[in-house]
Amino acid sequence: MGPQIISGVFSAMAMITGQYYMTQINNKLEKIEKSVEEVIKFLENDKRSGMESNEAFLQHVQINYQCIIDNDDLRNATLGTIQRIKIDSLANVLFYKKQIGNLGYLNTKKDKADEINRNIYKTKVLVSEYWYSLYLYCYAWRRFYGGIYRLDRQEVDKVQ
Repeated sequence: MGPQIISGVFSAMAMITGQYYMTQINNKLEKIEKSVEEVIKFLENDKRSGMESNEAFLQHVQINYQCIIDNDDLRNATLGTIQRIKIDSLANVLFYKKQIGNLGYLNTKKDKADEINRNIYKTKVLVSEYWYSLYLYCYAWRRFYGGIYRLDRQEVDKVQ
């Protein structure tokens, strides 16, 4: 066999080997991408369930308002929890505001239609979560200053 034939055989073998490794790399990248998507979904669910539990607590406060204000210990504990909910909600408002701000780059990219649809969906979800966080902040603020705290301050003013 001549050197050209041997060179051609080696080139063909190298190409086949390269294709094999490229397939392996692509498969591993797909697994990594799937894992990253699962982690992102986990974090989104964690944040959302925290907001939902805060809302459930605020609804509980609203339903059991009279019982809470009649019991000093329960009122003080509830005030502390509502303050924490306000802080958590404000943190979520700021988080989603920054996430929405980070989407500005989407307008400059030239994406395919499916990528554009994913970006539109992502924007819609972030805006929705932003407004939900803002709603919870206002709800907690109203429960705190509009009710329990105001009554607590009235009691202090009576003593003075």
